[in-house]
Amino acid sequence: MTKILPLAIFIVVSCIATLQDICSGKVLRVMLLGCIVAILILQIFIGKKVFIDSIMGALFGIGLFLLVWLLTHHKLGLADVWYAGCMGAVLGLFWLFPAIIFACFCGILYCVIKKSRTIRFIPFMATGAIATMAVRIIYA
Repeated sequence: MTKILPLAIFIVVSCIATLQDICSGKVLRVMLLGCIVAILILQIFIGKKVFIDSIMGALFGIGLFLLVWLLTHHKLGLADVWYAGCMGAVLGLFWLFPAIIFACFCGILYCVIKKSRTIRFIPFMATGAIATMAVRIIYA
């Protein structure tokens, strides 16, 4: 039960953030920050190793996307930065990489097919995270 709760919180927040991003382009960052904190608190009860991996994943996700946000002169939304922290908190450092790569691949594919230069990225990040969680569960 303890291991399922962080995943459930993440999936619910992912659905809400995806709908907000698609419908209005505005995602409640306080919800994403709350998600990170809640997941990290729950990971404490799973174990020290899982908790440390979650902190490392959250910090790396936020740091990487914050760097992209700064280098692209704020073309990436801050909600994307915080959502990357949510992904890192729930997936951990190791599984964060394939999730980001999958999200980027799906986003690029969407841009090519739709001939678009801009996208709402959180739906692709959620897809990458949930696909990675499925692979992780299958191969665990």
